[in-house]
Amino acid sequence: MRSAPGGYKRGINPTEFDPTFFFRGANWEDLEASLEFFHENAASDGYTGTSVGREGDRVVLRVGATEGLFNLYEFDLSIGGNLLRFLTADDTDAKAQRVEWNYHYERIAGVWVPTEISEVRADPARDETDSRRFTWLENVVNEPVADDQFTPERAGVHPGDFVKDAGANVQYRYGSPEDPQRSTGSNGWPRKWMTWVVMAVVPAALIVAMVLVRRRRRRPT
Repeated sequence: MRSAPGGYKRGINPTEFDPTFFFRGANWEDLEASLEFFHENAASDGYTGTSVGREGDRVVLRVGATEGLFNLYEFDLSIGGNLLRFLTADDTDAKAQRVEWNYHYERIAGVWVPTEISEVRADPARDETDSRRFTWLENVVNEPVADDQFTPERAGVHPGDFVKDAGANVQYRYGSPEDPQRSTGSNGWPRKWMTWVVMAVVPAALIVAMVLVRRRRRRPT
């Protein structure tokens, strides 16, 4: 999986959303750069516990000490070399936390794209297990995007639903009077912003006009 120029962005903020954020395993690392680093340093003394195994199209990379804490990456060459599984665990401590990610893909227009990513985080010491799952509802590759593709309605938002807009740092009920989308003009600017612009520009224009008139009056004839 290739990284974007300059690296990927950490987080899912709507103003900086990067889908590859979900392909970084438990450490949210730059996977491509990490693989290059492991390859270049495989023969060094500090990576004696690093090993690579292959069975058919499956390639497993184990990084860590020979015994103890390690990270395990499993790739599938038949689906573009994409990451299938990421595991971080400690094989010498039964009470250590264990985190496992699994990835599923489908091929659309010759491109392997994700369909589901799941994470299971186990803490034997506390007898707790947490899990979460990310599911892609639709994948479109190199096709025109509908005008309403990213509207709240297409995202499943209904009137009265509570919305928190992290980009604008506002919270409101969708479809309610305080909903900023209800006051959006045809050019996409909220009308309240247009009102503030008018309130700021008009007085400034009047002041400039008054200064010009005074200068003209003082000019000798």
